[in-house]
Parts: sequence; C-alpha cells; structure tokens
Amino acid sequence: MATYTPAQLYGNGSQGEDISTSLTFTFNNPSGSSYFTIETVQDRTGSFAGKQKTTSGSWVPSSGSMGPVRSDFFASVVVQPGVSSVTLTPATTITGSNYRMKGTGAFSVVTSGGAPTVYTFQVVNCIGPFGPIYSLSSVLQVGIQVFLDPQLTVPATYSSGVGEPFNLEGGILDVGYAFQITDLNGTVGPTNSNCF
Repeated sequence: MATYTPAQLYGNGSQGEDISTSLTFTFNNPSGSSYFTIETVQDRTGSFAGKQKTTSGSWVPSSGSMGPVRSDFFASVVVQPGVSSVTLTPATTITGSNYRMKGTGAFSVVTSGGAPTVYTFQVVNCIGPFGPIYSLSSVLQVGIQVFLDPQLTVPATYSSGVGEPFNLEGGILDVGYAFQITDLNGTVGPTNSNCF
C-alpha cells in the first residue's frame, strides 16, 4: 500500500507499481472534479510500439459517473469530490517502470493490492553460490514453484547434483536435507544428498 500526493501526480506523475493480480486506487478528493490517468511509458518519439500493454485488462470504477476510458496503453477516470476508487486488473503482470500515474486537481491516491511478496532464496552448493531463485512461498520446501527471475516469468529448471543443498539467504535450511528442482515448471522436489 502506498500514498501519492497531488504534487506527486501532477505533470509527469509518479512511476507505477508492479501489479500481478489487481491494484485498487482509492481517491480522496476535497475539491472539484479532477482526472486520474495511468499511461504506458512511450518511447522517445512518443510511440507505444513494442511497449507493454499496461492497461489491457479490466478497469473498474466504484461509480459509473466516473466516466472510465481505457485502451491497451492508457486508462483514465473522472475523480469526483469525496472518496471513490478504481481497480485495475491487468491481463498480464505489469512492471511498475512501464507506466506512470498522473492526476489533475487536489486529490490524493492510496493504492492497495498489487503484487504479492516475492521471496528470494540463495542456491548454494558445496563449493559456493549458484545464484538466487525466487518464489511466492516464504519457505523453500518440496512442492513449491521457484523461478530464476523476480518477476516470476522464468521457471527454474536447475537440478542439484550430489551434495548441493539449497541454503536460505543467511542460513542453512536444514543440515543433511537438500532440494532439487525436477521439472520444467520449476517445482521443487526432494533429494537426500548433502555436503556434510
């Protein structure tokens, strides 16, 4: 959850937030009608060509009087006086650096929802670090899915060899108990090998 002031939304606006499920923007508007817009970052020529379609999902306001407008690259609503909201549910995961939030008027915005917490695990073998892996699970255990990137788009396919346990950042998970990633979906499976 984050709060954005009118000054942060004015002009070029503020960088967006990562969204993998949905993000609700709640407006508190003490004055007259204003506008709120999410816009994909354009290239230097002002084109959206090759850019992520940041608003290609649903754009649902709390009231029909908010006059929602949406395309694949921008979405906008009228922010009425008082408290109102709009929820963006993207068609695919959105990286916050790919869009900006902009507003006119004196309203502030509080966001809620958005991206879930992504946990980082450091893979360590008997001779040193292998590299980080990422998961939506806070515990590295049999059956969870792990990825090679924090955006969770590239499933890990690394299989640990004999004596290559996974260690959590800063500490060993369990002496004598190792894990290996056994399929193309990045699912973690057990092995009984260790370095000790």
